This record gives sequence, structure tokens and C-alpha cells, in this order.
Amino acid sequence: MTTAARHPASSLRALVAGLVDYAGLFPPASLDMPAAAARYAEYRASADAWMLGRFIVPVARLNELAAALPAQPDTPWTLCVLMGDDLQADARRLADFEAEHR
Repeated sequence: MTTAARHPASSLRALVAGLVDYAGLFPPASLDMPAAAARYAEYRASADAWMLGRFIVPVARLNELAAALPAQPDTPWTLCVLMGDDLQADARRLADFEAEHR
């Protein structure tokens, strides 16, 4: 009998790991950037962090995120960056952010 067959929860955990992205900047939470970043950092440190996915942020707010990031995160944050209407400018903004915050 396989480990997964003996422990079906491990199969479920593998299936949903990283499934829940964090959208604290958006309704219904609508938190400001410092609060959303702090909450995401808190969730990343919790026992349920295995199911936590990306921090969702509009490209126009990346500078705010940079200012709100913890000084030394335990591991790099995975982001889902929402682009606006000007894709070229947004791509440059994203590239600059990535270069500065690898």
C-alpha cells in the first residue's frame, strides 16, 4: 500500500498546495498595502502556509509593496502582478521591480 493510500490527506495536501492566492488589497478586505503585506507575512508563518499561494498586486502599486515588504522575508514572495492598459510601461515597471527585489 502506498503512503498516499494510507494517508489520503497527503494526496489532498499535494493537490491544493499553494492554491489560495492572497488578495487582501481587494474587496472584501480592501486593506492598505502595509496591512495587506503584514497579513500575508503572518499567513506565511502559520501552520496553514502550505496552501497559501501568491500575493496579488497591481503593477501600479509595486513601489508601495516594496516599501511594505518585511526587511528579511524567510523566503521570497511569489507575486501575481496585475497589468494595466499600458503594457509596455507596466512591463518596464515590473522589470525594474524584479531587478531591485530579486
